[in-house]
Amino acid sequence: MGYTLCDNDSVVKAFLKISEIYHDFAHLSYIRSDGILSSYYPDFIIKTPKNIYLVETKAQEDIKDENVLLKKQSALDWLKKIDELKPQDRDDCGWSYALLGENTFYSMQSKGASLEEILEYSKLTKQRVEGTLF
Repeated sequence: MGYTLCDNDSVVKAFLKISEIYHDFAHLSYIRSDGILSSYYPDFIIKTPKNIYLVETKAQEDIKDENVLLKKQSALDWLKKIDELKPQDRDDCGWSYALLGENTFYSMQSKGASLEEILEYSKLTKQRVEGTLF
């Protein structure tokens, strides 16, 4: 994901490229496809006036990888807990998870989409992942 897009988008209030060395607060636990408990660090946290996005960027061929899907489920479970907090305890923002493939990013960027439009398009909900309505 282009840092320039984050820097140049006036809607973006803050963004952080998560480093597992420096940002150990940002890890999520998940069970890998081989059954081993592991830590997962999303790639970015991006804040806009009303939303905070956990963003995972992937090469297009990795989007459907089994471990990517397991990480996605872990992130959605964690965000469900965040949503249960009082608004002031979550910075008065909705929290979302976006799995952003390179094709989506570059295609939408070339068409002039803002970063928030790209993230909203890529945003995943538990219902969308599980294929349920509620």
